[in-house]
Amino acid sequence: MTTRRALVSGLAAIALAMAAAGHALSRGDDGAAAAPWARRSCKAVVLEPRFAAPARAARRLVPRMKRAFGAPGLQMSVAVDGKVVWSEVCGFADVRSRRPVTRTTLFRIGSVSKPFTGAALARLVQAGRVKLDTPVQRLVPEFKATQPVTLRQLAAHQGGVRHYAGGEALGRTRYKNLAAAIGVFATDPLLFKPGTDFLYSSYGFNLIGVAIERVVQASYGRALRREVLTLLGLTLTGLDEPRRAGTATFYEIRGDRSAVRAPLVDLSNRYPSGGLVSTAEETARFASMIGNPTFLKKDVQAVFFREQRLPGGRRTGTALGWEIGESPVGVVLGHTGNVVGGTAFVLSHPASRVAIAMTTNVGWVTAPTPPSSGRRCPSRRSCCFPSSRRPREADVQGRSRQATFRAASSTSSSPGPPSSSARNAVRTVRGSLRCRFAASVSGSWNAPPQYAHGQCSRAISFAASPPG
Repeated sequence: MTTRRALVSGLAAIALAMAAAGHALSRGDDGAAAAPWARRSCKAVVLEPRFAAPARAARRLVPRMKRAFGAPGLQMSVAVDGKVVWSEVCGFADVRSRRPVTRTTLFRIGSVSKPFTGAALARLVQAGRVKLDTPVQRLVPEFKATQPVTLRQLAAHQGGVRHYAGGEALGRTRYKNLAAAIGVFATDPLLFKPGTDFLYSSYGFNLIGVAIERVVQASYGRALRREVLTLLGLTLTGLDEPRRAGTATFYEIRGDRSAVRAPLVDLSNRYPSGGLVSTAEETARFASMIGNPTFLKKDVQAVFFREQRLPGGRRTGTALGWEIGESPVGVVLGHTGNVVGGTAFVLSHPASRVAIAMTTNVGWVTAPTPPSSGRRCPSRRSCCFPSSRRPREADVQGRSRQATFRAASSTSSSPGPPSSSARNAVRTVRGSLRCRFAASVSGSWNAPPQYAHGQCSRAISFAASPPG
C-alpha cells in the first residue's frame, strides 16, 4: 500500500507539474479578463482518506490547469486497481444553462480512444482469435495497399498509412459503419514500406477497428463493450453518438484563449481512433486495470507494453496502443487526446495499477493560430526536453502530427520520500511542459504545419520516483 500511495503521489505530481506549466501559459493571455465561468471553483467528489495527502498536493492547482486550457469544464481522477481514490470536477458542462460538471458528465476523449482499441485487440490476441502479425488485408480486403501491413505495425504507427489531410478532421459526414468510413483512405498509397518508419496515424487505428469487427463479427461498439467495457464495469464510456444523454456541450479555444461553441462534427469516421466519450473516472479506472492479469495476462502485457522500435533500434516512444516511457519504477504508459470539443490525457503505471486521467469539454483543433504560449516560453523548441529524440520528418501532408507523448526520465535512481519524489517529478517535467498546451495538444490544428502537432509533443517528459 505504501508503494501505491507513493505512485499516487508521483502521478499526482505530474498533474501538478502540468498545472504549473498551464499557469505559465495562462499568464500569456495579454491581460484579458477571465470569463465568469472560468472562475467557477473545483470540488473533490471522491477523496479516499488513504490517498488524501498526495491528492491535496495536486488538487489546489487543478483550477490553474483548467484556466490554462481555457476549459469551461474539467474532470480529474486517480484510480488504483480499478477503484477511484480521488476525483475532482470543475466548471460547467454547459455554460449557457450553467449546468455543472459532475462525475458522470461525458466528454470527448479524442485519441485517448486508441488505448481502448488497443486493449480490445490485446484481448483478442490473448484469446487466440487473431495474431498481431496477420496482414490486415486478410481481414479488411477493402484496404488496397499493395504491401502487407500487419496489425502490429498499425498499432505501433509503423504501417505507412496516412493521417488526416485537409479538413478531414472536421468532417460532418455520417457513416453507416466503419467499413464505409475507411473508404476515405483505403486506396491511397502507403507513405513508406511498413515497419521501416514511424507516422502517427488515426486511420491506421480505424483499420484495426474494422479488423476487430471482422474477428468478433459485431460492430466496433459492441465488440468494445464485450471485450473491454463490460469486463471492467465501465457503463458510461462508449461511442460519441448524436444527442447522447449526459454529454457535455463542446467548445473550441480561440487565438485569444477564449472558448466558443464548437462546430458540429461527426466522429463516426473515427470511433476506434478518436471517437469515444468517457469520464475521467472511467478512463482512469480502465488505465489502472490494464496491468491486472485477470484482464490482460502478463505475457500479453509484455508484448503490448513494450516500445516498438524501428530498424537499427531507432526509438519511437510508442507501444501498441499507447505511448511509453521508462522511469525509475519501470514502464509508464500514456496518451493524450484532442478532438473538436474535447481534450484529455491518461497516464498509467501498470506494475502498481495506478492511473490518472483528465477530461475537458474544450478542443484545440480549430484555432487559426496557436494561442499565446506565455511570456516564459520564448520559443516552443526551447521548451522541449533536450534529450528527447524526434523521428525524421517527412515532407508529406499529415506528417507533422507525430506521436503525442514522449516519455523519458532523468530523475535520480536513489528514490527519496514521497515529498522528494514529487519535487523530482515537478523539476523534471516543468521545463518540457511549458509549451505543452499551446504547441502540442494532440489533434489536428487548422493551421500551417509549423504550428501543427510535433513542436514540443515528442519532448514531453515525465517522471515518478517513489520509494520502493
